[in-house]
Amino acid sequence: SKPTAMSTSEAVNYVAQQLKDEDKRAWLFTQYQNVFDHAVHAIEQGNTQHLGWLMNVNHTLLYLLNLSTPAVENVRFQALKHNALGVKITGAGTGGNVLALFSDKQHA
Repeated sequence: SKPTAMSTSEAVNYVAQQLKDEDKRAWLFTQYQNVFDHAVHAIEQGNTQHLGWLMNVNHTLLYLLNLSTPAVENVRFQALKHNALGVKITGAGTGGNVLALFSDKQHA
């Protein structure tokens, strides 16, 4: 089982263990590449709605790797409940930081 907090090197090793399966690794990397490509386009177009959706997709991929924590999921839930366009875990190890995108300062 995954500890609730890990250093960056521990998290990298943890993910490496999960990605030993070549099919899983290929699928996941394809998904990340798609998210990245679409995010670049959304940023270039100023499409914050789509960028927020892509942030949620990215977080889901990290969640599938078991890199989130109950505290992070609670913060995500609260931000989405308060109209965040997208919310994702970020930072070293198992995150500990959450990045939220809102449509304007009033909602942030």
